[in-house]
Amino acid sequence: CLNCVSLMPGLCFFITVADLERKLTEEGKYDLFKEKFAESFGSEWIEARSDFDFIQDDVVEVLDEIGFMSIEAGRNWCEKATGDYKYKVEDFAALVRKYLERKGHNHHIVLIL
Repeated sequence: CLNCVSLMPGLCFFITVADLERKLTEEGKYDLFKEKFAESFGSEWIEARSDFDFIQDDVVEVLDEIGFMSIEAGRNWCEKATGDYKYKVEDFAALVRKYLERKGHNHHIVLIL
């Protein structure tokens, strides 16, 4: 299902959290986010993210602290991320194409549906 897709090694398999991680990575803030999350909350992001529904306030606080989103924008994103998350097949195809273009010609992926 599209709710369980990452396309980047090491990113979360839940599409909403993976989208956040992907955007943080693109803007060069993913490592900073993970560092600040661990400093502030005493647990590693990689371990905590599976409990996203229960740590939203923590996530919003760190996103604001690193200047990625305001508190209001972070809460709005969390609300959408925990609701029905709309994802079009065309968007997924574009994401795959973009990923493969970054990796070059001798890179392969396997999609299991």
